[in-house]
Amino acid sequence: MTITPHMTPPVSPRDRVTQLLRSVREVTVLWRDVSRVAFPAGSSGLGVLHLVEQQGPMRVSDLATCRHVGVSTMSRNVAELTAAGLLAWELSADDARTHVVRLTPAGRADLDRARNEFLDRMLPALQGWTEAEVAELERQLTRLTHDLTAATGRAPERT
Repeated sequence: MTITPHMTPPVSPRDRVTQLLRSVREVTVLWRDVSRVAFPAGSSGLGVLHLVEQQGPMRVSDLATCRHVGVSTMSRNVAELTAAGLLAWELSADDARTHVVRLTPAGRADLDRARNEFLDRMLPALQGWTEAEVAELERQLTRLTHDLTAATGRAPERT
């Protein structure tokens, strides 16, 4: 087959996936940069705060499971967030022998501030997009997440 200037060469499925992964990696790098500006303590801390906000008080082991990290890693994250006054320890309402972490008012304020910072950076980036384009991107990302979960047997972290 001869390729004319108006035709694009066929792309193999492996090359298409490689291009997709490159794009996802580039978005991930940019997202981490936005995360660092929005929440200087790091995106992992932001994710922990968001999870505790969504799920309510949680044990460190449950947080670790949801975030797909080891308990020791999550313990360090929780210790840093607790020292910063963003999380607080309390006895579990279900089992007084167990301690859970909860979001503090300062943690909620930092989470709200970070969300506003994200929106302040995302909205201008999507200014040239139609509502239909944003909805389609969201639909396709949701589909990709679902299909990757089915293919790998590993669900994304609960947030």
